[in-house]
Amino acid sequence: MLALYTLVVDRLEYTQRIIDDLENKNNQDFVHFILSQGSSKETDSWLKSYTFKHDTHIYKWDNNRGISIGSNFLIERISEADHENHYHINVISKIDNDIETITPNWLDRCYNVAKNYSILCSPMVKGLVTFPDGVPGYITQVIGGENIRLTKHIGGIVHMAKAGLHLGHTYPEDMTYGLDQDVTLTRHANNNFYLIGYLEDVHIQHSTTIQKEKYPEYFKVKETIWERESPNGK
Repeated sequence: MLALYTLVVDRLEYTQRIIDDLENKNNQDFVHFILSQGSSKETDSWLKSYTFKHDTHIYKWDNNRGISIGSNFLIERISEADHENHYHINVISKIDNDIETITPNWLDRCYNVAKNYSILCSPMVKGLVTFPDGVPGYITQVIGGENIRLTKHIGGIVHMAKAGLHLGHTYPEDMTYGLDQDVTLTRHANNNFYLIGYLEDVHIQHSTTIQKEKYPEYFKVKETIWERESPNGK
């Protein structure tokens, strides 16, 4: 069984889209763990009223406590639910709430690679500011029937790997708001002899520039926190 976890802070239209995509554009069965942190009543009401096809666990915090604390909380809930409900979870994936499906059944294809190989993987992400056509790699290998662009690092939009990799990792909770949590997971994967890479023929979209235009206040707060808390001042 595949377990997904998603952190939500408003931008409801994106949350609605990714949940609809996951529920209706993939054949892979999964259980979904969602944490809404400091979101509006509109977002929380929609999550409560949505008719999920897959088993879904929703948690709500009044304040946004950050990516690290939120991720650690949901991974703990995944472990507990696996024991209580006998899900037999073998793969866990973080999925951001602001992505869009390009390749149908992308979840299925990533899962089929992650469950059979020691790899931390993601679909190819389109629309990033730095790499709009996808992150470059150092070599492409065929793994599990997929062309995998191997890299030294994967960003935090999708992190899919065997459950043991996630359960054996704790995000540093002094890293609160997007300050290199994905680097710590990548380092953990390297230390456990995992490959790291993107499925070249499986695509999702993350329209960072469009989001900045639509939600300037969200990104203003985010960038202010980065400047205040990043050790590099970035």
